[in-house]
Amino acid sequence: MEDQITIPDLIAALKDESASVREISAQALGNIGSKDAVEPLIAAFDDKSDLVRLEIVKALVKMKDERAITPLVKSLADTNLRQDAANALAEINKPELVSKALDDNNSGLRPAQPYEAGEIYASLGSAYLQRKMYDAGNSTFL
Repeated sequence: MEDQITIPDLIAALKDESASVREISAQALGNIGSKDAVEPLIAAFDDKSDLVRLEIVKALVKMKDERAITPLVKSLADTNLRQDAANALAEINKPELVSKALDDNNSGLRPAQPYEAGEIYASLGSAYLQRKMYDAGNSTFL
C-alpha cells in the first residue's frame, strides 16, 4: 500500500523545524487548494523564512479566500512579499486595500519622498496595475 500524505499531515508540516519542509508543505497546500488549510497558512504567516512566507502568499492566491486579506495587507510592508501580496489581494478582488495600505501611516508603505511612491507602485505586481489602481497618466493614486 502506498503512503499518502494527507492535508492534516501537510498542515502539521507547516510547523516543522526545517524551512524546506515548511516551504514544500505550503506549496502543496496551495496546489491542493483545500479551504481547510487557509487558517493554518495564515497562522504560519509569521514564519522567519522569506521563502516559506512567499509560498504561503502563493498558496493563498490560489485559494482566493477572504480570510487571508488581513495578513496579506500586512505583508505589503515586506519588500520580499509586496508584489505577490498585491497580486493576491487583486485575485481576491480586493486591490483597493493596497491603495488604502499606502495611505495608512502605520502600514510601513507610506513613501518618505514623493519619488518613492512610484517605486512602491512599480513593485506591487501586475494584477494590481491591471486593475488600474494607479493612473500613470497624471501620476495620481486612485
